[in-house]
Amino acid sequence: MANVRWPARYRRRRCLQWLITARVLEAFEEPAPLVEGAVAAGDRLLVLPVLFHLMWAGVLTADLRGESLHDHSIVWKERDRLTRCDARRASRSGPGSASAGRSAR
Repeated sequence: MANVRWPARYRRRRCLQWLITARVLEAFEEPAPLVEGAVAAGDRLLVLPVLFHLMWAGVLTADLRGESLHDHSIVWKERDRLTRCDARRASRSGPGSASAGRSAR
């Protein structure tokens, strides 16, 4: 249950910082221990909330069978989920979308 509660604290969009997100996704292109990837992406205090938000959203995942999330948990990018998120975002911001029409006014 702790594996669900901890990332749930970071589920709000305010935890998502786009510049840091790009660095986090790059750091976890290949599976890596949680803290090593976080340090590779930048300052841990800035990176970890973004990392946990991406875990909550299913963009990053970790093998937590039988153990709690910890510094050495292996984390990786969930490619199928990321592709769906990118496609959904592109469809919302495309030329025919309602948000595109609002920004042009």
